[in-house]
Amino acid sequence: MEYERSITLAQDIEAVFAYIVDETKLVRWREGLRESKRLTPGDDLDGARYAETIETPLGVRTLTVALEARPPFALAFRVVDGPIRPKGTLALRTVAAGTELTYHVDYTPMLPIATPLDLVIFASLTVAVDKSLAKLAAIIGS
Repeated sequence: MEYERSITLAQDIEAVFAYIVDETKLVRWREGLRESKRLTPGDDLDGARYAETIETPLGVRTLTVALEARPPFALAFRVVDGPIRPKGTLALRTVAAGTELTYHVDYTPMLPIATPLDLVIFASLTVAVDKSLAKLAAIIGS
């Protein structure tokens, strides 16, 4: 189950990337995120792990998220524990109006077929993507 949405932001690619990876700003624009705490030492995003407390259809959960980064062009994430393990990417590219940001999320149900709960979880992920991008556009410009 996959979902993707793109927006154009009136900022250069470096500024957009810096904003979306700034841990102190994540709760401002990531829908449902209550707290993010880095678990790995250092400043390198590639291979970093975070404990994220987030609102889910199963209630508030703290999940471990692993990152892969290719600044300033892409940030990939995957949830590595818990019953809900989405993964995705935030891909950036320079366009005439600034930066196009494409947010892609992929959710694979634990069972071979999607259950009604999986459909609810996937729907909540798509809403979170849309709301997150709307918040981001309102904060850093579209």
